[in-house]
Amino acid sequence: MSERQTLSILFYLRRDKSNNRDEVPIYMRITVNSKRAEMSIYRYVDSERWNVQGGYAKGSKAQFKELNNYLDVLRSKVYQAQRDLIADYSKAIEINPYNTQFHISRGCTKDELGDYRGAIADFSKVIKIDPDYSYGNYNRGNAKQKLGDINGACLDWNKAVELGHKGANEMIKKYCKY
Repeated sequence: MSERQTLSILFYLRRDKSNNRDEVPIYMRITVNSKRAEMSIYRYVDSERWNVQGGYAKGSKAQFKELNNYLDVLRSKVYQAQRDLIADYSKAIEINPYNTQFHISRGCTKDELGDYRGAIADFSKVIKIDPDYSYGNYNRGNAKQKLGDINGACLDWNKAVELGHKGANEMIKKYCKY
């Protein structure tokens, strides 16, 4: 299991594939834990009307508003799929409540969605099930840090190091003042 799940969504132009109206296709890139999937969204836009930094069309005309609404819908669907994962992990936990991977996965997904307290609860359950599994402490420390509980985070990261977790040292160096 990776230490922490990450999800990012990027809309970008494929300038090498313009159509006969000098419009370029818009692609969506979804990255999860450094693994990319890219796909066309079957929409085109004039590259002069594209905000590269924001990943949306510039302009107040109806066509640009509709395009941006469509991009928002796609983005929402990806995040909904991530929320659906939480429900699936919850069902799996009901069937096998002592499977640490289910709790870690659900906790990481909650963390990615900003539910740090829910993530901490899942990581705490992992620690209760298997006190020697370093990822429980490491991930709980990360969630505590995001909530501003630096002391609690440092305690968890130190325990993770004690249990053999390699990445926790970087967090300790960055956040813990000893």
